[in-house]
Amino acid sequence: MLRWTHSGAVTTPRTVQIRVEVSYPDRVPAGAPSPARRLEPDELTANIRYFTEALRGPRTQPCSSLVLSGHGVATRADVPAAIRLARQLGVEWVVLHAGPEELSHLDTRWMEGAVDRLVLPIHAKAVLPAVAELARECTARGVSVVFAVDLRARLLPDLVELAATLDRLAPAALVFTWPFPSGGAPAVRAPRPGTWEAPLRRAVEGVTATPTLVRGLPACHLPELADRFRRTTNRWYVDAGHQRADALLFLPDVVRFAKSDACRFCTQDRSCDGFFQPYLDSGHPPLRPV
Repeated sequence: MLRWTHSGAVTTPRTVQIRVEVSYPDRVPAGAPSPARRLEPDELTANIRYFTEALRGPRTQPCSSLVLSGHGVATRADVPAAIRLARQLGVEWVVLHAGPEELSHLDTRWMEGAVDRLVLPIHAKAVLPAVAELARECTARGVSVVFAVDLRARLLPDLVELAATLDRLAPAALVFTWPFPSGGAPAVRAPRPGTWEAPLRRAVEGVTATPTLVRGLPACHLPELADRFRRTTNRWYVDAGHQRADALLFLPDVVRFAKSDACRFCTQDRSCDGFFQPYLDSGHPPLRPV
């Protein structure tokens, strides 16, 4: 099914992402306004019901995947019951994002049989002991783990060593994520042009046992790693200010990637999102066909 937006037709998503809290460090701020309050427990369940049972009809389709994100979501008391409800209503795949502040005290016992995948943020070497323990616990409980490595400037000197250490923990995937723009400008923590290509290339090539992906960058900036790029899949995006029928589409309402006319002639066009215009306007190389 298709849905018409100001950027053209997009496929109706089968995934809903619900952001439950106001403060979410390093969240994607590219398009969505920051909500003024948290999503209350009854609102969380109401949105789960809307995107499952309420969308069963000839002109709508229910979501079969649920992503829960936001500051403190993995330790929020009402989340286990909300996930159980989602399972009862037909959700087949549940992804839970942990926040940096939760890594040292996250209880994984309730996740067994409830959560399919836990996404753990990596923003500094200091978090490695905590994520290593969490990865072992999750594996024992049948929960797959994805490490999301934030390609911030201060992490570059340790990137190769850090990637090799994470590789040895045998996660389901290792995702290197470029900092999304903030307020229409490049993120302050983003590396400068010309400083990140070599460390990222060595880090990815040094990972031998784990599937790796690169997010938020164009394939033409690292053509030798073009097979590590995938297009971002769309989803509904819910927060306290955008609920149920007023939910946003992740693409293009929350995140907008830019492509040039040259991208039409690129062999990687179908697997590459493009790049963010604020970075292209601030000294990063232009988009060129591979």
